[in-house]
Parts: sequence; structure tokens; C-alpha cells
Amino acid sequence: MKTGNGEKMKIASASMLSVLLCIWIAACKPIPRNTETGTESSESFSKIYDKPDKATYTAVDIKQTEDGGYIILGKKDNYPYLLRVDGSGNFEWDKVFTASPENEEYEYSNPIPEVLIHNDEYYFFCNKTYENGDFIVMIKYNETNGSQEEILKRFSEDYEMPDLRNVFTPLHVVKQPNDRGVLLLAFTSPYDYVLLVSIDWNGDLEFEQQLEFRNYKCIYYYPLADRRFHFITRSSTSVRGMENFYNIQIYTGSDTILPCHSITRKLRSLDDPGREIWAAEFYLTKPFIAMECHEVLGEKIETGNKGKGIIKLDGIRFSGVDIEDHIITFYINSELKIDGEKTLVINKSTGKIDQQTELIESTPVYIKVMDVDGQTNIFFAGSSKNNKIVLYTYDLLKSKFLDKKYVGHTHIYEAAGLIETKDGGLAILGTTYVAGRLGRLCLFKLSIANLHIGTMTK
Repeated sequence: MKTGNGEKMKIASASMLSVLLCIWIAACKPIPRNTETGTESSESFSKIYDKPDKATYTAVDIKQTEDGGYIILGKKDNYPYLLRVDGSGNFEWDKVFTASPENEEYEYSNPIPEVLIHNDEYYFFCNKTYENGDFIVMIKYNETNGSQEEILKRFSEDYEMPDLRNVFTPLHVVKQPNDRGVLLLAFTSPYDYVLLVSIDWNGDLEFEQQLEFRNYKCIYYYPLADRRFHFITRSSTSVRGMENFYNIQIYTGSDTILPCHSITRKLRSLDDPGREIWAAEFYLTKPFIAMECHEVLGEKIETGNKGKGIIKLDGIRFSGVDIEDHIITFYINSELKIDGEKTLVINKSTGKIDQQTELIESTPVYIKVMDVDGQTNIFFAGSSKNNKIVLYTYDLLKSKFLDKKYVGHTHIYEAAGLIETKDGGLAILGTTYVAGRLGRLCLFKLSIANLHIGTMTK
């Protein structure tokens, strides 16, 4: 059968539309671009995920997956955003969480660190906005079938505030030991309560504890949106009875110490979630923006015939970052000692103190302790004034500076995460800006060879 000219034109038009559709679909994928010279592999690479749209993408957190790839939590404008890449940093899939599947009028926003992995599913916390305010939800996403589940967080009615959940802001979340659930730090306004909540993977509440301090003065000096000042770290200790110890920092107002100071709260996680939590509160006179607790210092004092005892807490061995006179300062393997009943002071005769004038004061700093060639090193990653990410290395036990490396070229780069990888290297998550204005996610992988002393300096 012969085909007329009209039919030929229809076929040609359909073919052209198919080609254009394929080109459009391909263009919508955030294909990573190399920004540095050198070999690209799972051991060492650098990527920018440059999606061809006018939205701003901001990095929030990163974890490595069981297969050696990476799951990245970010924001597209202010919506939660997940990006999955393989072990060499190559794009696999992404997803934007704009609104509740049940009702698209209720939007998601404000995802917080950390992104969590449990049974090959991804979890993160964010706000869900109603007409009368925001409350917290936990989102579970399954990449195998693309399913998304929203788990609402309902807190106790003990506070006699039926609308409490509608005014919550999530601050930070961490996974508990033995993969039993998560610890969430949250803030509620206008009541100025800070709440510590333990939640299992089904979204059920295990325990909650209100931290009864008012935050209005600290919000004035350090806005709540500045998440550097609210974090949870887990401490190791050889003191019997103080296992699974947490250091939790929040900010409060006080007329007696400083207009704004932090409370370091330690929580012993109990096997029986129904039991009362043992906790102690101490005041710090300087704001930390990052902390890695190495050891809780103390002893258990035995009393009575049954061998029961009390725990005498002396302080914390730690490395951290604070701001002194508008300059970021590193503390390497230093001690926080108890001065009086409630105050923790830095013992400046221990460890090492380094001021870093090249780091931008208003940006986060990330810490990671790991062994390199049989030596325990501590790494600090931050954003420098020359628009690069800078990675500092110290010998932890000797409190000695070893080396530093700059990553990122051409654009502005800001650090957003630092993790140890399964092959003994490091991965640095960041946000970069195309043409100085559009935020894009970027990922740098450093191999073990890149971390050897003398090979880092660029």
C-alpha cells in the first residue's frame, strides 16, 4: 500500500515529537558534571549535580548506603529533596517531596539532618504546613517501589497544650544504638519549650522529656534557623553504668551567666523505655557549633551492701568548634571540666586550640574521627573565605596539626557534610552556586591515598 504525502508528514511529525520528548526527558535528569581533573572512580571523584531548572538546591545531609552508593538529603527551594547516586557519584534517581499525598494543600518544608537508613528505606524529618501552623512529620521512602509514607508525631498531652504539635520546629535527629529508633530534638513556639523525643521506626513514641528553659533571648542572638547551634552527639565512656551517653546542645536565655549560653544535656539510653531517664544539665559559657565527644570522664562510687553506687561525673574529653571574637576556633582532644555544680569550662591546658581565620563564621563546620594508617586522626571540614571547602587534619592523640586540603574550583562552595566511607576514605557533601546564584548539590570523594599526610595540600 502506498502512503500519501499527508500520511508521510504525520509520521515525520510524530517521529520529531518522539525525538523532542526524549531530549526533554534526558535534559530533566541532573547529570553530574566533573569539575576537577583527575581519575574518576569509586575511590576518588568530584561531582556537581546540575539540574537544568531555575530552582535552588541546598545540601542538608548524606549517608553511604549498603551497596557503596550515597543517599543525599537536600532542599529544592524549601521542599525536601532526596538524591541517590552510585559508588562513583553517578546519578541514579531523585525525588522532590512537595506536598502530602493525601492532601496537596499541605506542603512539606524545612528538612533537617540527619537522613536515616533502616531496612533499606530512607527516613527524614520535616515540617508539614497547615493553615494554623506547622507540625513535625517523619517521611519514610522506599526506593524499590517508590512508595512514600508519612508518619505524624503526636506528643504527650501532659503539657496541657492540645495544639502543641502544630507549632513544632524540628532541630536535629540521630539514630539510636542497635538501630532501635531515633532521638529527635524539637522546639515549639511561642511556648519556648525544647523537647527530646525517642521514636521507634513505626513512629510510636517511646519517651519524651521537656527541657524546661526559655529560649527567647537566644533566638534573638542566634536565630533558631541556624542549625549549627543545636545538635546531638553520642559519647563513648569506660565508666560502668554510663554507656549510651548523649551530649545534646540547645540554647537558652539567662541573666546570670551570659545573654545566650548552651546547655549540654547527657542522656543515658535505657533498655526499658518505660523507665525514668537519668540526665544531668551543665552550662557552657561559649557557643559550640560542632562537637565530637571522645570520652565521658567520671567514676562509679560503690555504696551499701548491695553494691549500688552513684556516678561521679568529672567532665568530657572532646574535640569541638566554637566562635570566639567572630573567629572559628578548633579544640582538639581537650577537656570540659565541671566548675561548681552546673558550669562546664574548657581546660585550656589540655589538647590544642587553633583559631582558623580563613573560615567563614556564619557557616557550619563538620568533624570526623577515623584511623588512617594506624593513626587516629580528626578531620574538620568548613567553608573558607576563598570560596572553597577546606579540610583540616590533626593527630588526635598528640593534638598536632598535620595537613589541609582545599576542594572546589571556579564556583562558590560551602561544606554541608562529612562522612567516613566504607573503603576508609572520606566523602564531603557541599552546596555550590552556578553563576553565583543557583544552588546545586556537589559531592567530593577522597580515597585513603588522598588522606595520607603530604598528599592533601593543594
